[in-house]
Amino acid sequence: MAPYTAAFNGFLWNEICPTNELTDPRMKPRIRLETIVGSVMLLPLAGARSFLNIDLLLRGDAGRYFDESVSDTHLIRVIRELSMDELRKINRRVFEKDPSTYRLESGRELRVGLVDGTSLNKQLMSAFQAVRNDANRTLVDFEPSHGTGHELKTSATLIERNVQKGSSYQWDLIGADGLYMTRHHFNQCLNFGVDFFVKSKEEGLTIFQEARALFQRRHLYPKDIEFIEGVEEKRGISYQAFASSGFSFEGVERLLRVAMITETSIATGETEIFFIVTSRDDLTALELRELGHLRWSIENNGFKLFNSLSSSKHGYVKDEAASLRLVFILAIGFNSLLLFLHEKWNEIEKHWRKAKMTLRHLARHLLDQLLRSSRMIKAQV
Repeated sequence: MAPYTAAFNGFLWNEICPTNELTDPRMKPRIRLETIVGSVMLLPLAGARSFLNIDLLLRGDAGRYFDESVSDTHLIRVIRELSMDELRKINRRVFEKDPSTYRLESGRELRVGLVDGTSLNKQLMSAFQAVRNDANRTLVDFEPSHGTGHELKTSATLIERNVQKGSSYQWDLIGADGLYMTRHHFNQCLNFGVDFFVKSKEEGLTIFQEARALFQRRHLYPKDIEFIEGVEEKRGISYQAFASSGFSFEGVERLLRVAMITETSIATGETEIFFIVTSRDDLTALELRELGHLRWSIENNGFKLFNSLSSSKHGYVKDEAASLRLVFILAIGFNSLLLFLHEKWNEIEKHWRKAKMTLRHLARHLLDQLLRSSRMIKAQV
């Protein structure tokens, strides 16, 4: 594993360069910014759950890697003064390292982004995730919320910052859950020149009632309604998928496409019905079903994985100024690790052979070896 430890060190400090273009807010710093930012990026991946834990680890084995220690109070004082714009730029640099797009089972390639609300560092906020492939799903950006009930407004700020026309990365689809079934969200996406899809189980919405009524009469409109059924053996379910276009939504000028998906567990007979609404008229029923399941990526491959590796939901600090900056520093480390492991995954699998391996175990093993090394940081300046 040692070659991968050295490779990750070089990747982090010579390619990601997490402190390049990051302004040190101190007039006469005694402790390097690489130590302050690096310890908050890496030590949570090694199991630290608080600034005090980081302080203690720096006084132990991790001190050999950074070649110095820093107190938890000093960490907070410096982090709260870091530039949010600069941290966002660094995190986006990690995102832009991977140019790939998401490939649907049909072979269609799409640049897919997902938005959702969550709690990070015990603070409500919205997050924006890029879905590139099965392994690399970067948490691109975050925006703090003013409290419960403000998720839509907070997410709108995220979309405005990341999906504007003329930006360096052009998205094809923005996905969300049923909370985003609003004309404001639909129109915001369309006004920025990007299509959307929303997954919902709210059968009482007019657009879904109209779709269900139409699908029940599919024999009358065979050319207008797509219908397909099958079995997904891996998940042990049978499914039926309907899709049709031409549905209206109050306050939205574009006619929309709606899919209704029915899935039944082969083992239990339990049935689930959900709907997908989208502004993309060319997506098939099966593609919409796949996107409906992909919507969970921001929960499972985003928030849950982020928390599993970095304890992102744990309350590191109450200081509001430091809180959001902390989340970005954690995300830079998290995203960098995922990108590195994705690039090296085939080699790592051969190294571990048939041993049972989880991403969390692999991250802990990699970081444990890294932080026991002596003076490995070689940051470009």
